[in-house]
Amino acid sequence: MARPQSISDELLLDATRAVIRERGASTTTAEIAERAGVSEGTLFHRFGTKQKLYRAALESLPVPWAATLESRVGRGAVFDELESLALDVLRFMDELMPLLSLSASMTEEQRARSKGIEGKRFGERAIAAYIEAEIRLGRLLPHDPEVVALSFLGALHSYAFNRYMQPDPRVLALPEKTFVRGLIQLLRGGLDPASASPRKRPPTSG
Repeated sequence: MARPQSISDELLLDATRAVIRERGASTTTAEIAERAGVSEGTLFHRFGTKQKLYRAALESLPVPWAATLESRVGRGAVFDELESLALDVLRFMDELMPLLSLSASMTEEQRARSKGIEGKRFGERAIAAYIEAEIRLGRLLPHDPEVVALSFLGALHSYAFNRYMQPDPRVLALPEKTFVRGLIQLLRGGLDPASASPRKRPPTSG
């Protein structure tokens, strides 16, 4: 009978992500094994190669904000919800950036496979569905939901990338809250029914 695993894959991947956050591209499996309290042999036995371990850490990165999007529809002030969502996405991207930095060490095949994961993990479709639902409720002006979602995420990704590449807050052009509030104000100008001229406002029901 096989011996039960003394530490779960989930805990090994948590340790992997924790070390990658601290060490970035210089992360070694020895450091990960030490953090997890296991041998390097355990890591290779479970995941096969370092690249597969990193890929598993990327694939399994939790995206807690994505699960809340459906419950946000129609709740509270829509632009307050978008601001809260933007901050949640930035927390996620802070976790994602170090993992993506390791893509330089992957083969072409591994990078190609990870592109699909990256797109899924960014949650474009989930955010587009949220935007579409708010448009249907008349809380946002009609626009292509995918364009809005990609614009929203693109701006957040750019900010998160710049922060990862230059972590000194004195170098960043804008503090996080200032950036997010400015981004939401920009979206408000194109999406807020209250700011639209009567000709552009969506028809009311009844």
